[in-house]
Amino acid sequence: MLTGRQQEGGMILLIACILALVLVSFGIFRPSEDRTILPGEPEPEAPAVQIRGDVPYRGVYRVSEDATAGDVLRQAAGSDIRLRPVSLRLDERLSDGDALLVTATGDGRVDVRLGRMEAGERLTLDIPLNLNTASEEELALLPGIGPKTAAGIVAERKRRGRFESLEALTSVRGIKEKRLQTIRAFLTVN
Repeated sequence: MLTGRQQEGGMILLIACILALVLVSFGIFRPSEDRTILPGEPEPEAPAVQIRGDVPYRGVYRVSEDATAGDVLRQAAGSDIRLRPVSLRLDERLSDGDALLVTATGDGRVDVRLGRMEAGERLTLDIPLNLNTASEEELALLPGIGPKTAAGIVAERKRRGRFESLEALTSVRGIKEKRLQTIRAFLTVN
């Protein structure tokens, strides 16, 4: 006889399996092996690029270092995609954490804009936040950093003009060496 806790766990597992089957069958979720953009074989640490909007295969793709915006769009939307003139160059290489927003224009074409993934998504994918451009809200997502400390980081950045190194964060109230070590992997000063 199963305990109540075991029955509850079994139900949760069953619901998760059913949800996964529904997502796969409707094409909302595609297995990761279909999310590789060629040319070249991407490494596990290859740049992650997100496709959002009016394309059949939205999601996050690991791309090879030499993949272009056009490569990613063709993979996510199919080879028959018709682009409007856009400010984004299709031969432009994409960076880790970039996002392409695709909007249908109604005339059978799409408009494409280049942006960045949300901070939470980048952190989940181990893409560090840029200490010199991250907002208070984004910095508050870091472990051990609340809204007050995030505001202090932004105020110190304004005072300095920019951070030259992560070690400079120790001048912010609430960040000592131990906390810096906790958040170091989540930040960059590029």
